[in-house]
Amino acid sequence: MNTTRGLWKDDKTPKAGWKYLGVKDLEGKQYAKCTMCGQGGLRYVHYLEHPAFEETHAVGCVCAERMVKDPSRIQENEKMIRRRNITEIKNN
Repeated sequence: MNTTRGLWKDDKTPKAGWKYLGVKDLEGKQYAKCTMCGQGGLRYVHYLEHPAFEETHAVGCVCAERMVKDPSRIQENEKMIRRRNITEIKNN
């Protein structure tokens, strides 16, 4: 994660206060790019939303941890998805 590029350097993008929606394992069939820092090659994608932002963001675990109030949930969900034979965890 690089906070000097992408949306991290955009003053209009909120850096905190995001709601964590869940994580998805792309299973190596495809890879995503973090919408906050621009890091590519993400297999595990965390989804977040913010009331001041229209779109849901797909980000890596490091950016997700910085954007939410409780980063332990992100760490726990990613560990769980890696250990088990599941491809998605949604938080309600």
